[in-house]
Amino acid sequence: MLGISIFFGGVLFAIFTFIDVHRFIVLSKQRNESSQADHAKIEKKAIGGDYAESNPDAEGKWSIFGIIALTAYRFYTGFLSATWLPYLLAMEGQYLWPDQQSIFMGLAKLIYGVTILMNPVFGLIGDQATSVSHAVGRRLFVRVGISLSALGMYICILAGRDHAFLSFLAGILIWRLGEALNDVTTDRKSTRLN
Repeated sequence: MLGISIFFGGVLFAIFTFIDVHRFIVLSKQRNESSQADHAKIEKKAIGGDYAESNPDAEGKWSIFGIIALTAYRFYTGFLSATWLPYLLAMEGQYLWPDQQSIFMGLAKLIYGVTILMNPVFGLIGDQATSVSHAVGRRLFVRVGISLSALGMYICILAGRDHAFLSFLAGILIWRLGEALNDVTTDRKSTRLN
């Protein structure tokens, strides 16, 4: 029953992702065809009509639940980086490459460091995406990040079963790239709150 629920949740997630990709493409084409004055009307229509115009402080007000949801992801990544990731790497290194466990852990941490160094690049791309549409651009980044993270985790699970060392490292890379996309999005939103 849990597997069926996860499957249908994934299908629903994919449908909304494709809808956002479609919106983003349409808004990009409309932006290229329209003038800068028309861009504000297109953006307002994409994020829900006249609400932003009738309530100028709507962008700055966050509910307590919204702030908790935003910071919960940061708590998860901090917890993962400080506790679970070193434990997982030690256990998987012993299982996948027992003769060179320290090299395995070093390579995994190197991948982790490289993905952190990619944050400014992802931030620049994210800012360019939000210049087309803030709401759709950020949602798209979060959804692509979640999808990449899930794909990377799945690759790691399959590689662990087959003792596939290089596939496991590729899974870590994809997983961490997805989390870097999410880190950039949540960091940008957090800085806008201050």
